[in-house]
Amino acid sequence: MTTYAVSLEVKGVSANELEGRLRLGGSPAVIARIKDGVLLLDARGVLDGDVPVLSQRVADCLRV
Repeated sequence: MTTYAVSLEVKGVSANELEGRLRLGGSPAVIARIKDGVLLLDARGVLDGDVPVLSQRVADCLRV
């Protein structure tokens, strides 16, 4: 199945740590996957109305 994904790499934060922060660090939980050490947010599960919430969750995780 063809899809698009947003890759997220943060200097000083491993993909595993970032994935854990997104999944467990707030509500709603954000489910991502890791490929070759890079966190991927798959666009298939994101609706237009989800973008502001998803953006806020990512920003919150980076403030920790």
